[in-house]
Order: sequence, then structure tokens, then C-alpha cells
Amino acid sequence: MEGGAAAAWIVAIAGLIGLLSCLIYAFFQSLEHSNNRRGPVVYPLVGNLFQLLKNKHRIFDWATEMMQRDGSQTMRIVRPGGRQSFSTANPENIEHMLRKHFENYPKGKHFQSIMTDFIGHGIFNVDGDLWRVQRKVASYEFTTRSLRDFMLDSVKMEIQTQLIPTLTHFCESEASVDLQDLLLRFSFDNICKLAFGFDPACLHFSLPAVKLAEAFDIATSTVAGRFFCPHPLFWKVKRALNIGSERRLRKALQVVHQFAMDIIRKRRKELLESKGGNELHREHQDLLSRFMKFTTSEMEADLVKGSDPDEFLRDIVISFVLAGRDTTAAALSWFFWSLCTHPHVQERCHNEIQGILEAGLTSQDLSSQEKEEMQPEGILEAGLTSQDLSSQDKEDMQPQGILEAGLTSQDLSSQNKEHRQPQGMLEAGLISQDQSSQDKQDKQPQGILETGFTSQVQSSQEKEDKQPQATIFSYNELKQMDYLHAAISESLRLYPPVAANSKISSEDDVWPDGTIIPKNTPVSYYPYATARMESFWGKDCKEFQPERWLTADGLFVPENPYKFPVFQAGPRICLGKDMAMIQMKYVAATIIQRFRIEMVFDANVIDDLKPKYDVSLTMRMKGGFHVKVAHRL
Repeated sequence: MEGGAAAAWIVAIAGLIGLLSCLIYAFFQSLEHSNNRRGPVVYPLVGNLFQLLKNKHRIFDWATEMMQRDGSQTMRIVRPGGRQSFSTANPENIEHMLRKHFENYPKGKHFQSIMTDFIGHGIFNVDGDLWRVQRKVASYEFTTRSLRDFMLDSVKMEIQTQLIPTLTHFCESEASVDLQDLLLRFSFDNICKLAFGFDPACLHFSLPAVKLAEAFDIATSTVAGRFFCPHPLFWKVKRALNIGSERRLRKALQVVHQFAMDIIRKRRKELLESKGGNELHREHQDLLSRFMKFTTSEMEADLVKGSDPDEFLRDIVISFVLAGRDTTAAALSWFFWSLCTHPHVQERCHNEIQGILEAGLTSQDLSSQEKEEMQPEGILEAGLTSQDLSSQDKEDMQPQGILEAGLTSQDLSSQNKEHRQPQGMLEAGLISQDQSSQDKQDKQPQGILETGFTSQVQSSQEKEDKQPQATIFSYNELKQMDYLHAAISESLRLYPPVAANSKISSEDDVWPDGTIIPKNTPVSYYPYATARMESFWGKDCKEFQPERWLTADGLFVPENPYKFPVFQAGPRICLGKDMAMIQMKYVAATIIQRFRIEMVFDANVIDDLKPKYDVSLTMRMKGGFHVKVAHRL
């Protein structure tokens, strides 16, 4: 017995020594190559798990600190199980990934596994031929005058009929408002009009709850949370068991997908009943109708073999809603936050705008030749409709689809203006259908505050009195706003809507800074961290300085896109980059010209003037962005 016990102890001790040796070997193996020493210390078995969990609430700042430790601005992360990834803030590495070796860095299966539940095979979640064909179609459509006119004219209408009246309401009531929430509502209305030709009517001073928008919020935040999981197994187990956040995600996606499918089937029926669906009619200028043309030809033949073409359309359009909703709202929210923390910049932007207006360079003063030169380019970028357009031109640019999208045109009759919510909202179940006409009458005028409806018995004059007219800027005026352009760019630099973007290496590679990238390794680039590197932006890199974008003469100068990769770069550069910038300038100029925005110092929102970030696909501010709005004298 004693000999057997001794032998057992010897075996156990030998086993422990062997295990300890393996752990020591694994630890020093992880430090063998100099490029792998970049970033936080890697511990055996758990990798960087504890550091990731400890810094989850400040993940972007922590990643920036890790990249600043090494002169190459690159870090290595190891997750439990030994799975490693590399992140960089180095512009040379970024250009290497996004342009020079573009084919070697696709989205990859890891990214796709996280996003597929939400956007399926949409353009932002695919590679290869699936991406190329969608990109080709999208590139063509995004360069058409009709689509840009449709989208930007709806932006102008949303500003004039919803955003300005809502801000005016909070100004006159002297109440604070979450500006981030208003801008999210504004952008969701606009992107749904562009994508579906449908207005969810989220923006109103009553701040109505909209089932579709709420479901979309749950979906984006939950999917984003998957990216920050220490290991994919965590969220995959929850999804398999249908518990917690994954259960909420499944319910939200049912709402979003069902809404999209209902719109698609209705639109397909309308197009088929109209000349066999071979012609895009002027009442259907949205992306859905445009992409629908291709699902019956090359896209259906090449991309959706064996699958439902309607589901493929759903994925495409939801992808554009995802891309266009949060990014614009987040960018504008951070811009106004920057103005509130730098009042002198807000005043300089206002003075620039006022100076341009007072100089008399308005669209009314432009000669007919200048207006003609602005068309179509001025309309495309500024979203304006020339006052000299013929009645036929106006009719072409404001089709029946505008009524369906919930837009208000100055040329529409008062009867057409009465309802902002289109019939589609009733069909989608977003507004109760059993509200009787007597209920509606009982709710007026208080019902306007509760539901966002405009009373049918209001006169046109009453409605005009309650809807302050926003200043309409011409393209030439917007183009002259160099300081405003610089301020928006500086805000985008410091607070990019997408703080990090991930890909995967399809083959072994070496980055320009010497980092060895093995095959099938996740990689990412951090616009947020790049902006905070002194070697690229100077010692004042963390400061909000719009002047860094201006020449000595005050003219705006763009930056290297790989040093400023906010809109991506290379073959996958954002198709709506220029249009998004003009749109943001239009919204910003309209608000600044009319209102003074001041931050509400709430301890739950602001901590030493440093905002907290939501874990979302875009850099939202946790707790919102509460402001008070005052009329400018």
C-alpha cells in the first residue's frame, strides 16, 4: 500500500510540474517576438481577460493608452484560449489594410457572425462578389440626382416642420431636453424615408414612443455588446438558450424584420401592378424601390440563388438604415457637445453664418445663371430646391411618394399637410388603429402634445404660426462656411461615430511598422486612438481646435483620409461622405443661426465635462446630452 501511495504522489507531482512547465512555456512563448510585446501584459490561459473587464466602461481610452505605449501605435490582445488580435492607430498600417492590401483584409467570419442576425447579407456585412455587386448598384444610385434630391429635400422639410418647431417648444417652455435623443429621432425619420419611403414620425416635442425605433435601438445596442464580449462563446450560449440580452434581441429583430418585409411586399406589388415593375416611378424614389429593380435581374441571378429575394432586399435596406441613422446623429451630438464646452467656437460659428447671410449671398440674390450652375450640384449637396424651378420640375421632385413618406411641402394643400403619419404606420401597427374620431377630437389641442398629430380643424394660418420657418441656406452659403466645416471635422476627429472598425487577415502579412500578422487573425483600426497620437496631430491632439483644419487665410483644408479614417478609406469609403457633411452643415448652421445651446450640468450626465460612452455601434453619450435652448437675439 505504501509503495502504491508513493507512486501516486510521484505521478501527481510530475503532472503538476509538467502543467507548470507548460504554463511557463506558454507565458514566455507569448513574449517571444518583439511585435507581440505591444499592448498589455498577456497572462497564461486568461490572456487579457481581466484588463478587458476592468476597462470595459472606458474601452476606447484604454485602447488608446495601450497603443501610446509603443512607438508603432499598435497593440496585441489575447483572449481566453489564446485567440489573438491586433489593433492599430498608425495611418501607414491603416492605409496598408484599407487600400494597398485591401483584398487581404475582408470583414471576415467573426464580424459576420456577430452582425448576420441583424443585417444578414447586406452590403456592410459581406465580402467578395456579394459586396462588389451591391457596391456597384449602390454607387450608381448614390450618384443619381433624383435620389439625392429626394433625400436632401426631405432633410430640409424635416428641419423646417419638425426640428425647429420642437426646439422652439423647449426654448419657450424653458425646459431642458436631451439633444442626442432629438437628433436620433431626426436621423431615424430621415433614413427611413430614404430607405423605405416611410416616415416613422419619431421627432416631435411630445417625444412619442415609436415601436420600430425602440426595436432598432435594442437591436443595435445588443449586437454591439457582442463585440465587447471577452469570448464569443458567452453570447452564443445566451442565444442558444434564448435568455437575457439575446432574448431581447430576438424579439426586437422580429419587429424590425417584419416591418421591412411588409413594406417590401407591398412595394413589390405596387411596382408589379405598374407597367410590370420595369419602370421606377416618381412616387417611389427610395432605396428599396431602386434596389428592387435589380433583384429581378442581375442581383437575383448572381446573389440570391436558393434564397428569398425579399429577405435579401430586407438585409440591404436595413444595412443602410443602420449606417445612416446612428452615425449622423452621433456626429451632430458630439459636435454640439463640443460647442457647449467651447462657447467661443459656437459664437464664431454663429458670426460666420450671420456674416454670410448679411452679405446678401442668398439664393434669392443669385442670378439665374448662378442658380443654373448650382443645379444639379448645388441641390445634390445642399438639399435645396431652387425657387426658380418650374412647376413641372417641382412636381417631378415632390411626387406622391412625399405624402407617403410623411413630408410637408410648401406646395401641398392644407388637407395634405394635416397628417404627418402615413397610412403605412397603421398597417405596421406602430399607431393604434382603434382610436376613434371622437377620441381624436377630445385630445385637441392637448392631443397634439400627446400624439404628435396636427388637428384637422386647424387652419392653414394657425399651422403656419406654430411652425417657425427655418433659414434656407443655398449651396454657395454652405460652401463658404469654412469655420463651421472645420469645427464639424474637428469634432469628428475627436469623437468619430465609429470609434473602431474590425477586419480579418486572409493570409500572413507584415504591417509597415513591422507587426507580424498571421493568417486568420482579427485586426482593427481605431480612428478614436489615431486622433490622440501626438506624433500625428501634435501636442494639442486631445484639444478641440477647429483652427488646425484652416489655412492662414481661414480656408478649410481636408486631411489625409488614413490619418482621418472617420469615413473609412480606400474601396470601402463611405458612399455618402460628401452628402453627409453637407447635411450636417445644414442642420448645424440652422440650429446655430437660430438658437444658443447650453449644456445642463447634471452629475448623472456630465463628470468633469468628460462624457461617458454607451456600448453601441456608434459613440453615443451614456445618459444622453441634456441642454437648454435659448433664442438668439
